[in-house]
Amino acid sequence: MAKYFVVSGFRQELSDRLDAVPHIIQEESEAMGEEIGEIGVEAMVGQFLLSETDFSRAAQAVGLNIGPGRQRTGRLLSSYDFRVESGPSLTRVVVGYLNNFQDYFMFQEQGYENVWRGSYDAQGRLRLEGGTPRVFVDTENGPKETEGIFALVAARNAIEMEMPRLIKKYKTRITKRINRGG
Repeated sequence: MAKYFVVSGFRQELSDRLDAVPHIIQEESEAMGEEIGEIGVEAMVGQFLLSETDFSRAAQAVGLNIGPGRQRTGRLLSSYDFRVESGPSLTRVVVGYLNNFQDYFMFQEQGYENVWRGSYDAQGRLRLEGGTPRVFVDTENGPKETEGIFALVAARNAIEMEMPRLIKKYKTRITKRINRGG
């Protein structure tokens, strides 16, 4: 009966697997970042589409706004995007107003005191002048709060809600890749 046996060649396999770990983690972190970014942008778009105001509904009724929410030109909605920035020790996802930013986006995002009012006809339809809404400064009633869209808040909340699932998913993916050697 044998009193011992020899196992050889495992050291190189372990070394190869360990060498692959940083690369695997970076790739999976970048994939997770892409998924996080998509969740954030989707939440921003959803919030935007629900962000109608009385004025935006009136503008849509006369064909001025191009869709639900506050879509007049489409610039604000098309500015929503994300990017994944990744290096050897950090992966970061930036979600927000990344394309062709305009200063007014933040007023729409956060809300603002509005002194402007639309002019409406007897049927309650917004009056247009040269293709733009007829508006005036309401000195009699003072400013009225225009509620913000809060798309960035919606994105953050959606991402935070999905993080436990994403962390579990990507831990599993990383572990499987390491165990099979890459």
